[in-house]
Amino acid sequence: MIVPWGRRDARLQRLEQASLWVQRIRTSGQDERILEAWLEWCQSDPLNQQAFDDIAAIWETSGQLSAEPRPAGVVTRTMYRRRALVASLAGLGLAGIAATWWKLRPAPDEVLTSEFSSPVGVNSVKTLADGSVLELGAGTRVTVALGRHERRVDLHEGELFVAVHHDTSRPFSVDAGRLEVLATGTAFNVLRTAERTTVTVAEGSVAAFHEGRADAAPNVRLQTGQQLVYSQASHTVAVRQADPRNAIAWRSGTLNFQNEPLSEVITTINRYAARKTVIEDPGVQELSFTGTARTDQIDGWLRALPHAFPVAIVELADGRRLIRPQPHALSD
Repeated sequence: MIVPWGRRDARLQRLEQASLWVQRIRTSGQDERILEAWLEWCQSDPLNQQAFDDIAAIWETSGQLSAEPRPAGVVTRTMYRRRALVASLAGLGLAGIAATWWKLRPAPDEVLTSEFSSPVGVNSVKTLADGSVLELGAGTRVTVALGRHERRVDLHEGELFVAVHHDTSRPFSVDAGRLEVLATGTAFNVLRTAERTTVTVAEGSVAAFHEGRADAAPNVRLQTGQQLVYSQASHTVAVRQADPRNAIAWRSGTLNFQNEPLSEVITTINRYAARKTVIEDPGVQELSFTGTARTDQIDGWLRALPHAFPVAIVELADGRRLIRPQPHALSD
C-alpha cells in the first residue's frame, strides 16, 4: 500500500515525538510529572501509543534497553514504587506500555552521554532530553552527560550558549578545563580558548569555581551582566561588568571584541574562517583590539587589519595566513 505524503510526514513526526519520550523517560528517574505527561500523550491518540511501542522495540532490539541488576532477595522502596506504577498502568489497559516503561526505567546511577560538535564556519543548536538548549558556535565540541542527580557539559573547545531548563534536583554544570560553571536555571555564555575561559551571564546567576591550588582565586558568583575571565596560565579570575548582548552576538553572526589581545581575537576568527591565520610574533599577539567582525566577511576583516595595526598579512605555502609586524614598525 502506498502511503500519501501527508500521512507519511505525520507518521515521521509521531515517531520523532515517541523517540523524545523514550529519552525523557530514561533520564527522568521517578519524576511522576514526566510519566503523567507521557501517559496523557499516549492516551490522546492510539497512534501515539503504537509509535511509542515501535520505537521502544527498536531500542530493545538494538540492546539499548538493559535490565537493572539487583542482588537476589533485595527489594527496595523504589522497586515497590515502580511496581505500583506499573500496576496502575496495567489497570488502565496499558499493560504493553507498563512493561515498556519498566524496561526503560534508568538504573540508579545511569548516565546518558552524547557528543556534539559544530564544524568550522557553522553554528548549531541542540535541545537536550531535559529541555535545556545548547547553542554551539563554529568549531565547538562538547560532551553532554545527563544523569538522575546531575547534568554536565564538558566544553572541550569553542563557544557555547546555554539556556538551562530549571530543575533544582539536578544541577547543571559546564566544565571548561579547570573552570566549572554551575547553575540550576539560567542562561549564560562560555568561551574557551587555549589561553583563557570567559563566562558571561545573560540571565539569572551562576557559581564559578576551579579545581586549582589552595592559594588560587576563591569561588565566584556571577549575576546578570557580569563576566568572568579565567586565566589558564595563572589560574586566576577577574570579574567585570559586560553587556551580555555583545557576548552572545555571535549567535546572529557578529563577533564583538573589547580590548582583547589580538591572539585571542584570531583564535575566535579561525573558528569561522575557511583558512587558518597564525601569529608568531609576541608583540603582535599582545596588540589590543576593540571592534567587530562579521562571520560571513572574515576575509574582508583580515584585509582591513593592516590599516588599524602596524602589521602585514603574508600568504604561507601551506595555505595559512601569517600576521607579522611591518618592518621596524613595532620598534619605532
